[in-house]
Amino acid sequence: MKKFVFIHLLSLANCFYILGSQYKFDRSTLNSVVKDLLKIIKVTDMTGDNVHSALDSEFKDFEDALQNFSAINNADISIIITRDKKHFTASSLIVQTPQEFLEINDNK
Repeated sequence: MKKFVFIHLLSLANCFYILGSQYKFDRSTLNSVVKDLLKIIKVTDMTGDNVHSALDSEFKDFEDALQNFSAINNADISIIITRDKKHFTASSLIVQTPQEFLEINDNK
């Protein structure tokens, strides 16, 4: 079974913004970095259904809700990896910190 790493569209946009504004990458460098990143990750879909699910959910943070339902509606995703698990207590998926994920999957 082939495994993939996914990123939500908003997270990718945030990375693009931070690299440009904080690290002063020029547009050409930004484009190159994102294209290289897209060789090893997949971007989850942002659908109207995901937006409605996020709006109707018990999530306190709308962006977290969007990420959650984008993941739930992708059959290849079973885990959300986040530095702040408390934002995903309403998720039906497994939620782990990066450290937990690496510790659990280190022996596999």
